[in-house]
Amino acid sequence: MRSVDKIIKSSLAVVFVFLAFLNPACTGGAQETAEPQGTAAETAMEVLPTESPEPGPTVTPTLPDPARLLDEQPYNSQTGAYSLFFPRSWNCSESGPYRTDCQSQDGSGTITVRATHTGYELIQPNFERLAAADLAYLYRIKRAYIVTETESAEGEYVSRATWQEAGVPWQSTDYFYRRNYAVYQISFAAIQERWGEYEPLYEVVRERMAFSPAGMAIAPLYALRKEYTDPGVFYTLEIPTSWTKYIDLSTIERTRLELFESPDRHARIDAALYQQSSTLDAAAKADWARKILNGLYGRNARLSVFSDKQLPDGRELLVWQVESRGLSGWSYFDSFGGGLFVLSFVWDDPFALLYESMLIEDIGETFQLK
Repeated sequence: MRSVDKIIKSSLAVVFVFLAFLNPACTGGAQETAEPQGTAAETAMEVLPTESPEPGPTVTPTLPDPARLLDEQPYNSQTGAYSLFFPRSWNCSESGPYRTDCQSQDGSGTITVRATHTGYELIQPNFERLAAADLAYLYRIKRAYIVTETESAEGEYVSRATWQEAGVPWQSTDYFYRRNYAVYQISFAAIQERWGEYEPLYEVVRERMAFSPAGMAIAPLYALRKEYTDPGVFYTLEIPTSWTKYIDLSTIERTRLELFESPDRHARIDAALYQQSSTLDAAAKADWARKILNGLYGRNARLSVFSDKQLPDGRELLVWQVESRGLSGWSYFDSFGGGLFVLSFVWDDPFALLYESMLIEDIGETFQLK
């Protein structure tokens, strides 16, 4: 019995020593591995990713449909030559039967529509000459007017430009459309910083515009006109806005020429001013008038005068023709002191039916002495 107790005690001692040997805390060398274990745990925590929520879909503001900003009923021109839907609540007015102007309530946007009867359908180069002349007229008083882009297609012409009004930058786009013997212009303009706001609206107005050339059939030729004052300030006259102006200071001595030519180049209105220091007598007046006519139209060809008539207002009228050149005209002249003016209406003979009556009876009747 005693020996059994001794064996049990010896076995417990061996177990105790074995457990002590396995326990790292009881040995100095085991403590050196504690720190790497802790570091591994920390490293494992650092690599755990933090997931961010996915962004939601971007919401784009919905812009109003430009078509809903237009009048419900179209505007029809007096002649029925065109119709279009203007923006609702804009201020619109007619400048005669062939022009309509509209303006936004705050004046930051404008729309202008013009219609011109050309007598017959112009070929593309002549159509573009008409457009260039009308643009020069419409923007003649705008400062820093710069054409930024042009586009051309058969029967169409587009001009984009920037300019200033009262120091404020503006932007414009002008569209020209040729429809048989009619040419239509629709001009859109806005303060430059608001152009992006107006552009969609303008595009809808343009797309919905309707043309009816038959409405221009009885319109006067080139009825859109401007008041012209001659260089000597002797008289005024109504000139078509779509006729191209040329200035010539060299063809005839001491004479300034201001010439207005139709888009097809078959008719002209020529204003000549001759000046000298001494007073012109009747003989000198007639002599210089014929020199000017020969210098302009004769050019080594015979200029035949069919009629020489004194008019009640003091002017003298010469009716003439240069047969070899197929050219005819009526020329009025008069003098004041040392100044002589000669005003001529000229047309190519094959186009007399189209232009003679317009020039003599229509435009000629607008002549007014100052």
